[in-house]
Amino acid sequence: MNHVPTSGSVLQVLDYPGNTSRIALTQDELAATLELYPPTPGPAITSISGRVTRSSTGVFGAYVVAFQNGVPVVGGITDPNGNYSIRGLPSIATAYTVRAVTVKRPSTAVSPYYSTLDHDFLSESYLNASTDPATVVTTVPGGNVPSINIDVAGANTADSWEPDGTQAAAKPIAVGTRQIHHSFPTADIDVVSFTATAGNLYLIETSNLGSGNADSDTTIRLRNPSFGILETNTDLNPKQKSRTSRIARRAAVSGTHYVEIFQSTGTVAGSGTAYDILVTDLGPATPTATVTTVTPNTGSQSGGYQVSVIGSNFLPGAGVIFGGTPANQAEVDWVTPMKLFVTVPAHAPGLVNVVVTNLASPSGSLTNGFTYFADITESFVDSTAAAYGTTLGATDAMAWVDYDSDGDLDSYLTQSLAAALFENDDTDPFMNVSVAAGITAGDNNPESVAWGDYNNDGCIDVYKLNGSSPKSVISQEGDLRSHARWR
Repeated sequence: MNHVPTSGSVLQVLDYPGNTSRIALTQDELAATLELYPPTPGPAITSISGRVTRSSTGVFGAYVVAFQNGVPVVGGITDPNGNYSIRGLPSIATAYTVRAVTVKRPSTAVSPYYSTLDHDFLSESYLNASTDPATVVTTVPGGNVPSINIDVAGANTADSWEPDGTQAAAKPIAVGTRQIHHSFPTADIDVVSFTATAGNLYLIETSNLGSGNADSDTTIRLRNPSFGILETNTDLNPKQKSRTSRIARRAAVSGTHYVEIFQSTGTVAGSGTAYDILVTDLGPATPTATVTTVTPNTGSQSGGYQVSVIGSNFLPGAGVIFGGTPANQAEVDWVTPMKLFVTVPAHAPGLVNVVVTNLASPSGSLTNGFTYFADITESFVDSTAAAYGTTLGATDAMAWVDYDSDGDLDSYLTQSLAAALFENDDTDPFMNVSVAAGITAGDNNPESVAWGDYNNDGCIDVYKLNGSSPKSVISQEGDLRSHARWR
């Protein structure tokens, strides 16, 4: 949020699905809040500043971000001369990787000022590194670290990893270190390689996807030492329509494994197609999963909605079973070792156990952890002809009211150049009492209607909104049970 060109911002933490009870600001949100509402006296500001250039010319609108362990902390947008300041960093000495990334250019209608921002460059780290961590910048508590300058290359150029599109040209990736890639030209495939140990669990994932002329949307494919396909993943969680990708798999054999990364839409390239690729070795660990809560813990028997499963020792690639029915593995999202987002499968009504199964590890179960309730399968029947004795045709508005106080709801309809009052005497069809009630005179294209006793005489009155004549209040008077008349 800090310095990001948006027309409006709301601080709201979303703990999916639907839990908004905890409002804990991120460092970026906190920095933005302090910028908007500075306390008095103001605290000493911890910051990093510098300039982003391309061919020695300042880049306007680059988003310069301080990352820690691959996670963005606080960022700032460059001004028309390429200058930036990342303000509001934690007031302790901390090492950051500083990266310049692209943002999507808003339309002139949304922001005339930022509609000319420059996002035609390759996202890069300080000192033109294409890895994270790279050369780190260590902050000075309460002070500024200046001259952290980044010179970027044009978007429609190959990144520093090319050529890397084949098994032979695969670039080794150090386990635990992110590589920053871009897709160029169209249909570009990047290949990285790593050495796996049989029995170890490996997590391969993309993150920090770019946005610019295009939006990065990755697909990853894991291949064995013989370059045979082991697994492919397009979306980390299709239910949430994520653009990132993740594969969790235990190596069956030791040796060099390969990961292909490419854009799911093969026609995009250049600006906005940046992504990080990371391989993490989780070792041979086979911890026993535990399940403590499911939130919410009730839902429809038809399934198809998401819940949070809370516990411990969840491994990437964990499966979830509801009463013997496994959830779709593609819709089990590993968030942390203590949380999963899961799309609930269909199941018969009743209490069920919820079981989390780790890859080749002991499972954990929560007895009666979820309750399915029966779906209500009611349907409506069109009773228009039976109630009115005919089909009504085009109707602008209608209102239900017991105008004669006999305990049955009557209906008032507005159609074309007239209105009609139908009395419900508890038999079909309703009786058209418009003429007897004297309510049609003077109607001219009535479009809306409302009922109320505006003069407090105990008789219900009607308010009409006419399309081509003044609106009117028609007051009821007379015997309510003998076709009361209006004037």
